[in-house]
Amino acid sequence: MSFRINEMKLIWDDIVPERSHVLALTEQDLPLLPSLFNLTADPFETTNIASLHPELVLSMTERIVEIANTAVPIDAPPENEAGNPSNFGGFWSTGWC
Repeated sequence: MSFRINEMKLIWDDIVPERSHVLALTEQDLPLLPSLFNLTADPFETTNIASLHPELVLSMTERIVEIANTAVPIDAPPENEAGNPSNFGGFWSTGWC
């Protein structure tokens, strides 16, 4: 997951970080922090500056958690084996039409 505020971009390997982990970050946790890049100074995202800005990482991560907690859950039907391409000459189908 990535999140951008102005020129700063945060990239977190987990889909959504755990709220308890985010709120409990300390300087000892810096190796566990996500990647932070200044896109103006580093457009190719080669230099992770998260350890230089732990307070920004924390505030951006808290915002990600806030957004994730208010997101509408995915409402997709379960996969249906009847729609398998082997049943339709190599093409996917919903399985019910």
